[in-house]
Amino acid sequence: MDNRVGANTKQWKDSFLLQGQNRLSTMHRTALIRESMFNTMVPDRDKRILDLGCGYGKSLSILSSQGYHNLCGVEPDRELVLKIPRYVAETKVGRAESIPYDDESFDVVLINGVL
Repeated sequence: MDNRVGANTKQWKDSFLLQGQNRLSTMHRTALIRESMFNTMVPDRDKRILDLGCGYGKSLSILSSQGYHNLCGVEPDRELVLKIPRYVAETKVGRAESIPYDDESFDVVLINGVL
């Protein structure tokens, strides 16, 4: 029997969501955003930002809490997209090969842990 946990299986999603609720996970993602100097590179909180491969929306939630307003996310997994509150970001099901937005719709594209 194959007991591996593949990406986008129910077991993987359950584990992924559980990790996302962990305080340490939030601290880690916040530190990644801070260390990348995102706030320095994107000081205008009104820029339109796309998180490509947004997962359950942890980065979008952090950016929203930091005052960014025009946030969008794209994620291939519909179940994960449904976990992201509308007040945090506009989200769509999609893939990087075919982003479901018009060309040149964003000022910034954030990709973290996708490749």
